[in-house]
Amino acid sequence: KDSQYIRFNSDDTRMTSIYANMAATAITKNKLISDLENLFISFLESISVAMSAKSPYGNDHVFKVVELMKIVSQKIDEDQCYFKDINYTKEQLKELEIAAWMHDIGKVSTPDYLLDKATKLQMVYDRIEEIKIRFAYVKALLKSQMLEKKIVLLENKERNKIKDLEDNYNLEAAKLDDDLKFLESINKQETPLSKDQIQRIEELSKKRYTENDETIMLLLDDEVENLSIKAGTFTEKERQKMNEHAKVSLDMMKTLTFPKQFSRVQEIACAHHEKLNGKGYPLGLQEEEISFEGRLMAIIDIFEALTAHDRAYKTPKTVEQTLEILENMAKRDELDAKIVSFLKETKAYSSYAKKYLLKEQYEEKIEA
Repeated sequence: KDSQYIRFNSDDTRMTSIYANMAATAITKNKLISDLENLFISFLESISVAMSAKSPYGNDHVFKVVELMKIVSQKIDEDQCYFKDINYTKEQLKELEIAAWMHDIGKVSTPDYLLDKATKLQMVYDRIEEIKIRFAYVKALLKSQMLEKKIVLLENKERNKIKDLEDNYNLEAAKLDDDLKFLESINKQETPLSKDQIQRIEELSKKRYTENDETIMLLLDDEVENLSIKAGTFTEKERQKMNEHAKVSLDMMKTLTFPKQFSRVQEIACAHHEKLNGKGYPLGLQEEEISFEGRLMAIIDIFEALTAHDRAYKTPKTVEQTLEILENMAKRDELDAKIVSFLKETKAYSSYAKKYLLKEQYEEKIEA
């Protein structure tokens, strides 16, 4: 009857104990796996913190790439139009998150000044300040030489020549002021230098002034090289050094043994600078060699970099401008056009934009 109690025999007790132990073992194992996974991700976050010590922007970039990857990959998983055949498991979504955390890990080896090179002349400090001092010194030298000549004219009673002397000095001083403003401007210029600007730099590099038989140059050779960078702030040598971070990331990840469910982290993370036309780095992979997730990683990385508004060395792009740049890159066979179209048409970036971008960057692209 229902009201009666049944006494378990010794076999029942033994079997119950066995099943309980098996359940406890399984629970403990799952907890250990979860704890190890959390430890691994925390370790990646700690590397990101270390990078932020080198650059105030490095940590934010990695964190935001992770956030954008989580948002967009979830949208792809839910999509029933563009990518209806792509469905991610919980582990695969976590794998994409880990890849995003690790994509820039190699930047721990990048020289600090390169990470935040805001101007063409920047190293540990912006060397435009040295040029300002040099220009001020030359102006003072010219004024001193003008005054010495003026004294001679007064002694020789040639006052009629003094005005021309002063006018020539004023013209030369004004020209120096204008040249310095020009150099300050191109030092920060984001658009490519024109031929006329490059020619003007070359002309300034040839100017020489003399003091006590010593020659004074307005610009040093290294300054000329940096100021003549046609686009951006990196010389070719610096660009190559900066690009090395992708190879370092690859080498670092090769030393790690990833669990089976995260076995593609290396391949996904290290593809963020590869291009479909084979002109990317570090491996120069061709289109068929780059996985869908690797292509997604590249687009996510570029989207964040272009829209970031906390970088001292560039003006942030709006979402509209960013999507146009991505589309142009897709037309040049650099990026996956279908992923770019998905991003644009579905506005998969919307929640990210509302949280991390300035309102004026995205308000035209997100409907109320």
